[in-house]
Amino acid sequence: YYKLSFTPLLSTDGVKYFADKGQAYWLIGDISAIHLLKRRKYDFIAVTVKSSGGDVIAKYTDGNKYQFFKQEYTHSDLPDGEYKFFICNDVLMLASEY
Repeated sequence: YYKLSFTPLLSTDGVKYFADKGQAYWLIGDISAIHLLKRRKYDFIAVTVKSSGGDVIAKYTDGNKYQFFKQEYTHSDLPDGEYKFFICNDVLMLASEY
């Protein structure tokens, strides 16, 4: 696990690689902030991030399709694609690492 200086979450190798290669520490910071606000209510958080043409939409669910938060960004340099993250036991991971 990695302890990123700006977040209380631990992160996995995959998240660190994503943040480094995609220059997306801003996104990891925002995911961490939402986690801090919602962790008392949700033990498990699923985050789906869709990026297309500089626009990014991040949807936060309880893992059972109940969406409790949505954030939209414009003018992002995040590579186009769909990315999935999970937060469980204060560890942020890629969905493939769960």
